[in-house]
Amino acid sequence: MQFGGTEKEILDRGTDWCSDMARIGAVLLQCLGIPCRIVYLANLNKAYNGHVVNEAYYEDQYGVVDFIYGYQFYDNKPISALDIYNNHTLLDDYPKDYKELYSAIAISEYNPCDINNNYLISTPNNYYLKLINTNHQNKWFMGEDSVN
Repeated sequence: MQFGGTEKEILDRGTDWCSDMARIGAVLLQCLGIPCRIVYLANLNKAYNGHVVNEAYYEDQYGVVDFIYGYQFYDNKPISALDIYNNHTLLDDYPKDYKELYSAIAISEYNPCDINNNYLISTPNNYYLKLINTNHQNKWFMGEDSVN
């Protein structure tokens, strides 16, 4: 399991990680002249439950595209992550677990040409290995939910 690297390195190794696919999707759309940014989603009701999607700019506004699930949110106009965050009924026809991912959003303007980008390749650290190898049943178990 590897993370990071350039988009070419991600494509060469293959991946189904949403964060990698969001980077690839952003770059491909940008190469086509379509502005695109990365959107981080989190379900605040389930520990360690998040997803990464994109927002593509077309028809004079941003609309969510999800390259993992194949969703493009559109209803007579593109539907943004903020639209969904403010109106969860827009996802009434989608699975409940997917809908709940929009309980928190963060948007990243991704510029793959920024000279400050760090394209190092890393592997999971001990924290992440513990997380993926433990049946946490959607509960916080390492204290990340406590405020010090």
